[in-house]
Amino acid sequence: MKNRILCGVMSLCLCFIIQNTFAQLTIENNGNVTLGKQLAIGTIQEDNISLNLYKYVYTSVKPFYGVRSILKTANSMPIGDSFAIHGHTDASDFNSSNVSNYVNKLIGVLGEVSVKSSMAQEIFCAGVAGVVNNSGIAVYGAIKQGYAIPTFSLGTYAGYFSGPVKVTGAITASSFVTLSDEHLKRDIEGLQPEKTRQVIQSLRPVSYYYNTEDSVHFVHDPNSKGQEGVHYGLIAQDVQKVFPDIVYDNAGGYLSVNYVELIPLLIQTVQELSAEIAELKENNVERINARQKVQTQAEPKAVLYQNNPNPFTTDTEIKYRLPATTQTAALYVYNMNGQQIETYPISSFQEGTIIISAGTLDAGMYLYSLIADGQVIDTKRMILTK
Repeated sequence: MKNRILCGVMSLCLCFIIQNTFAQLTIENNGNVTLGKQLAIGTIQEDNISLNLYKYVYTSVKPFYGVRSILKTANSMPIGDSFAIHGHTDASDFNSSNVSNYVNKLIGVLGEVSVKSSMAQEIFCAGVAGVVNNSGIAVYGAIKQGYAIPTFSLGTYAGYFSGPVKVTGAITASSFVTLSDEHLKRDIEGLQPEKTRQVIQSLRPVSYYYNTEDSVHFVHDPNSKGQEGVHYGLIAQDVQKVFPDIVYDNAGGYLSVNYVELIPLLIQTVQELSAEIAELKENNVERINARQKVQTQAEPKAVLYQNNPNPFTTDTEIKYRLPATTQTAALYVYNMNGQQIETYPISSFQEGTIIISAGTLDAGMYLYSLIADGQVIDTKRMILTK
């Protein structure tokens, strides 16, 4: 009995101290408990905190949690929306002509990790870590009014974002996949080849460096090749003049280019150029063949005619025809034993005549051959009688 009385007195004293001295813990008429702004376990670090939990870790035997919340449902009870931790910053009632003078940041949940730089290379550090088992989404972000959390499964992803995503540093990935299913598209039309090529040719590829001093758009990291060093690309203002649909304007007035959308345009241009090259090759072959045919038809072939008269007793004429492109030619006379007995050089090409005198030969049968540019054009026989 004395113990009960003592416990009651202590409880009343504790409530009196809490309610009157710190005004932090309030028991409402409906039984709810309200925490004030400076309730802390450990040492109070800041004033404007609804609940500040501070614990100095003296041992490393077990893991420690700043805040740990677990929702465990029964086997067969109906389940509504369950949130292990719900962070909500509400400034919907704030009204001021110059908000920036009063409000700095509005963050539903803020996760921070402070470690030495050497530790960060040895251990896993994450301001916010989301893990999902079996199916679901580890981290979900959406830009919609209210709680934009779907009531159906979206698949299994480490991260899922419904809306634009901005990254101020380099993105590293094993692959990039763009949603391109035909069933998700309408009003599909082919590109106009000539117009596409003209527009592509009007673009201006450049090299440049990023202004990494702009901390709003870049996280300065001198060891990151994603920002430092020379880069190659296009100027968004130039692209906007010819392809306005693939240039985006953000809230700060800066332009961005969807380079993926340029790929089909480049493919169209390459296809068109390939078709033109193939056509030029075909036309070139036809022109070469036609030229060779005209040259063959226009330029006479080398011909050796029969001597006249034949047989002959005094003199005889041997006519020939050589192309104008002939470099060297001569008429050779042989006896029937194959011995060369006379040579008549030819210096006048195209049509020509060589006179052979009977006085230089004995009566008999002879062979004569026309040789031009090292090739035997023809060989014929002639007979000399006396």
